[in-house]
Amino acid sequence: MKLGERLACAAKLVKPGTFIDIGSDHGYLPVYLIKNGICVTAAASDINKAPLERAKATAERYGVADKMEFFLSDGFESISKTYDTACICGMGGQVITDIIERGKGKFNRLIIQPMTKAELVRQYLWENGYLIENELYPSESGKPYAVISAYHDDVFVKYKYNDMFLGRVRPNTDGYRLYAEKVLTAAKKRYGGTKRFDDASLAEECLKIIETPNRTF
Repeated sequence: MKLGERLACAAKLVKPGTFIDIGSDHGYLPVYLIKNGICVTAAASDINKAPLERAKATAERYGVADKMEFFLSDGFESISKTYDTACICGMGGQVITDIIERGKGKFNRLIIQPMTKAELVRQYLWENGYLIENELYPSESGKPYAVISAYHDDVFVKYKYNDMFLGRVRPNTDGYRLYAEKVLTAAKKRYGGTKRFDDASLAEECLKIIETPNRTF
């Protein structure tokens, strides 16, 4: 079973233990984790019945349905257990932060892959006592993404404006440079409308990352 680049990076950040995939859709990630011995069991959750049925079909096709639980749930609303790791992938940043806020106490670690507004996710985590332990930067269909792992430690991280958009984990990889190009494009667009110094500074930092492949930070 082969995952797309986004889910493959999410799988790399999963540690052994109990696992739930929120908004699982086809259920590829939890099935992959079981098939590859990363998790003994896993759970898939979705707000809609049709995606959950697809996840069940995937589990049955790969012979792991007996090792999975399936929940029809809006985020964590119908989840009564606490999981070692919860994964929330493929949604907008604002939706993800709302799910995390409403699901407090039902997970120990988070793996997050926002499709948009990753800066809102980082800001929320830092302002609500979470530590970001790692970020990976895959690209899929030519588009770059951030995959973030974090845990709650009652530590409120001080951050700069640029950190919200570029993260504080900045790997020297082509994937991260492509991500910086996306951030640069958005920063230029915002600056064109507002002339904010913060966005001008962000654009300058993006250019340094893009133009210096062997940089060290």
